[in-house]
Amino acid sequence: MLDAYGTPGTSPVHAFWRLQNDGIWEVASSEELVPFSTGKEPPLAAMRADASGGFTTALYDELIASEELREAVVEQLIAQLRNTVEPGLYVPRVSRSREAVSRLRRHAAFRIGVMAQFDARCAVCDWQVTERGRPVGLASAHVHPLEKGGPDAPGNGFVLCWLHHAVFDTGLFAYDEERRMVVADSWQEDARGSMPSLRDYAGKVLPEPKDPRWRVHDTHLAWHRDHVFR
Repeated sequence: MLDAYGTPGTSPVHAFWRLQNDGIWEVASSEELVPFSTGKEPPLAAMRADASGGFTTALYDELIASEELREAVVEQLIAQLRNTVEPGLYVPRVSRSREAVSRLRRHAAFRIGVMAQFDARCAVCDWQVTERGRPVGLASAHVHPLEKGGPDAPGNGFVLCWLHHAVFDTGLFAYDEERRMVVADSWQEDARGSMPSLRDYAGKVLPEPKDPRWRVHDTHLAWHRDHVFR
């Protein structure tokens, strides 16, 4: 939205940084983020490489504790968007705010559950880094994507680092009937850099969760092979 409708000459990173002025948002980084000048955001590369942002702890706790507050916030945001955005940009009806809140709640439970069940470790490269107890650079990856009708539920996800998540969603690897990793014939690389080749992981078995109910369903793995894998 910011790329398409924002003020020319600004970037989404600028808004991401300036949100702190409202007192409900904060940006954190392990490295010091130094703005170019008063009122400006730090260098784009530094923001994208290391910064993370979110609601302040007090506000986050209130939103988690109160479903009524969450619904009221979503309703106001949708109503405001409908009155201010340019024609042609889709904004859902206010009446769908409850559905939006419900989806957010299910997604949070799914993400937390997948991380816990698979030890917050990439199924491909074993990447595992945490900062203050939170996984860094890891995603709870849906096998059958939500936008394609997949469920936000146990059995449809496992942990991947951000790199291998992108590669998986692109269809450059999948898991066969024996739950072993297979790499697409179209995979190519120039052998530069220190990261192991994706082909070095071929044949690696998909990890098992702590609770069998979170084991990735064969039907979802088959859907990914049939509809995404190249």
